[in-house]
Amino acid sequence: MSPEDFLIRLLFALSVGIIIGVEREWRLRSAGLLTNTLVSVGAAIYVMASAVLTSELGDPSRVLGQIATGIGFLGAGVIMRDGLNIHGLNSAATIWCSAAIGALVGLGLIVEAFLAAGVVVITNLCIRYVADIINRLATRKKVLLAGTTIHLYVGNDDEAEFRIVLMQQINNFPDLTLKSFYCRKANLFSSASELVCELLYDKSKRENFNNFINAISSCSHLLKLQQEDNFTNN
Repeated sequence: MSPEDFLIRLLFALSVGIIIGVEREWRLRSAGLLTNTLVSVGAAIYVMASAVLTSELGDPSRVLGQIATGIGFLGAGVIMRDGLNIHGLNSAATIWCSAAIGALVGLGLIVEAFLAAGVVVITNLCIRYVADIINRLATRKKVLLAGTTIHLYVGNDDEAEFRIVLMQQINNFPDLTLKSFYCRKANLFSSASELVCELLYDKSKRENFNNFINAISSCSHLLKLQQEDNFTNN
């Protein structure tokens, strides 16, 4: 590969990176114009360096695999967690696409690279509105869930039998969902076990949950029952 060809491909990689980066910068994303441009150029450099070292392209699949792996670490850097919400997934995915498009330029697939850049930009601009519409429709059907953890104390000798009764009662109330369940040694009683159940249920059907609690409370094996509300997704 001649230096002139190397430079031309770099300029094309720069162009497609700018196309994607402008859209990201315009939307004030954490990975904007500079990041996507550098990712595209860098991917092209790696692919072309491989071509130079192996006399033409040789086996580009190796360097392509390494690029995909390396970009994963870069993408992870723009993903942030804010409580229960995750931000930056779209930016990370766009960075991944920028690397792939830069690799196309490095392989000499210029037309394909510009087509791919156009598809990425259109996806970020248009599919977002489709997703928003779907989310709004889904929100109208959203079930308001409540989460409650119950602590059940039973004697060690009665634990196995009580577990069967507990699961049967949960099955009797289809509106209940068992999210988690575990057993540990009870601190309140000697020779007893503590069963911890995290349950989800429709907030509008709280009465059903209360009926479940009453049914469990009537079990002769139960020493004590405690409950704590965890959250409501309102």
